[in-house]
Amino acid sequence: MQKPTFIIFIDWYLPAYKAGGPVQSVSNIVARLKNQVQFKIITSAYDLNETQTLPNIEINCWTKAPDGTDIYYLDKGAANYSNVKKLLSSLHFDGIYLNSFFSIPFTLYPINIVNRYYPQIKIILAPRGMLAAQALQLKAFKKKLFISVVKVMNLFHNVIWHASTILEQAEIKNVLPQANVLVALNLSKQKDVIPKHRTKTENELRLAFLSRISPKKNLKAVYDYLKAVDTKYKISFTYFGPADDAAYFDECKQLFDNLPTHITANYGGAIQPDEITNTLQSFHAFILPTLNENFGHAIVESWLAGCIAIISDNTPWQGLVEKGVGYNLPLNQPDSFVSALESVSRLDQINFNSYQNHIYVFAQQIINNNEALEQNVKLFIEAK
Repeated sequence: MQKPTFIIFIDWYLPAYKAGGPVQSVSNIVARLKNQVQFKIITSAYDLNETQTLPNIEINCWTKAPDGTDIYYLDKGAANYSNVKKLLSSLHFDGIYLNSFFSIPFTLYPINIVNRYYPQIKIILAPRGMLAAQALQLKAFKKKLFISVVKVMNLFHNVIWHASTILEQAEIKNVLPQANVLVALNLSKQKDVIPKHRTKTENELRLAFLSRISPKKNLKAVYDYLKAVDTKYKISFTYFGPADDAAYFDECKQLFDNLPTHITANYGGAIQPDEITNTLQSFHAFILPTLNENFGHAIVESWLAGCIAIISDNTPWQGLVEKGVGYNLPLNQPDSFVSALESVSRLDQINFNSYQNHIYVFAQQIINNNEALEQNVKLFIEAK
């Protein structure tokens, strides 16, 4: 049977990486479903918040990615309705896969064109957590106005919504009660990770944060936790990630530069996706007090690196204490984060090694989740 062809529209794609999770989610779908679905990708020629085009790409023409996927990188002037319409008219395709609720060139243009000229074509839209209540609170007025307009236009009447979790399914239904929502868990990149030993001294901790640095990821809260840690614990903290919000980044940096003497903090810069696991293998624990995560690829990467995860309870990852892989904690109880940091700091080598044994097994279960793979295949092949 001939493989169906789907055109993926996404604001940023490899080698772009600064947008974080959505790029990883889509690249994992392309890699894991390549035997069942033929994908072609239409994306921008830039990384998030960058004015220079991506390195080593060809612009405004079809090109082959290293994995053989056909990709069309649009420069800013070419990302318009006319060009998107022209591109689609030149292709044979069975469906389109969209990866933003609010993107004008990579969601509104293609969905409008397909609705008007290709009504028989399947449309799948993954909002990537954008319809979560916490996410909608950021730039709330603009988002509410946008949602009101698209509801009046009935733009999404023919859409199959891709939710990554049962929770996201409810979030989508809360905004769009009539939506046809299917759940297919996010796919993780399959990789062989060799456990790396690291020395763990009692009452000392090497801690990492890795994510886009923006209010949603809540890096500033880490400062409050760290400054409250008892002085008998020595913590070395490094925060990684692109400065998605420059003013917020500067505010965080100023705070971290003024921590108590038993805490040190450094900015490690933005990390390429292929370097994340190796980078995190130098740390004992990973912290992410996020306001909302649709999946949390960085969290999974931290487990692949053997780190104990200290995260908020605003992610799909729950029951971490019971699983022996970390802590999922409510943001309205900051003392619980402080207690978790102190507990992990207290671990000696034997107890830390025991933690790591649980973590590596758990991480392998995630990346080899056959149910998630089957759900994604059904989303593209069978969903109506």
